Amino acid sequence: MTLRGIDPALRSALDAEAARLGLSLNALILQILRGSLALGSEAQLAHDLDALAGTWSPQEAEEFAVAARGFEEVDPSLWQDAPDEP
Repeated sequence: MTLRGIDPALRSALDAEAARLGLSLNALILQILRGSLALGSEAQLAHDLDALAGTWSPQEAEEFAVAARGFEEVDPSLWQDAPDEP
């Protein structure tokens, strides 16, 4: 299979991602295709936030929990049908 029409920006992004993941360009493209078509046999584990794990002090964790409490509140009006909807 040959893939044509790869512009320089896309090629650069693919090369950078392959290098970041330690994959060949071919392996990266296969991974992207499988993932986008949901053909992977199991869910891909993301490691995007691994560097942050365990870096908060107990005080920072508590401050975050306090600040995020508002996100637990549900606004019932957001779950009502709009006036023009059946």
